[in-house]
Amino acid sequence: KDLLLAHGLSLSALHIGGNLEDRGQAGREYGMLDKVLAYLAEAGCATLLYSGLNYRATGFKEAVFQNDLKALSAAVTRAADRGVALLYHNHDWEFEEGARIMNALRDGAVPGLGFCPDLGWVAKAGVGLSAFLESRGGKIGMLHFKDFATLERKLDAVELGSGIANLAGATAWIRKYAGGLWLTADQDVTALTPQESTRMNAEFLKKEYSDS
Repeated sequence: KDLLLAHGLSLSALHIGGNLEDRGQAGREYGMLDKVLAYLAEAGCATLLYSGLNYRATGFKEAVFQNDLKALSAAVTRAADRGVALLYHNHDWEFEEGARIMNALRDGAVPGLGFCPDLGWVAKAGVGLSAFLESRGGKIGMLHFKDFATLERKLDAVELGSGIANLAGATAWIRKYAGGLWLTADQDVTALTPQESTRMNAEFLKKEYSDS
């Protein structure tokens, strides 16, 4: 917290993944939630992002899915008890099998769960950004901007505005509903230096949304 203050920065969120109640799947992340929540309290931040529910390697099994939803529901409750909002950060796999996972989350399978849509992964899944954002209603607590070079199933991230993601498709929703939300550039890999990549992404967001 002192380091952030010294540089005039704020912590937007922390990000965790895996099934927090399953030792076999989560490994070192089992039991991490309480430590993460304590860290957030110390840092003065009240937002935690979660990614998971990926069954590509094992195949989709309904019983496993339901157990994972129960574990996620328990995590939402534990976070809320500490004053922290738990937001689901999507990838593209939630849109497979007819968007089975994403539809379940949208329809309230995990009460109290918010969303941090990753717009690049939504685009990678072939889903329209505007329609997707509208379908989340008032549950969105943060937005991640990402862009990709192709629609292929690989991590080929590029700087914002230079890839296949129609990020302009989110503009109308953002200008209408996203006042006060963090708009975050999420860059997994880059062919540039970190400084140049950061500069390009910041310029894109400022140009598009500085008045939002």
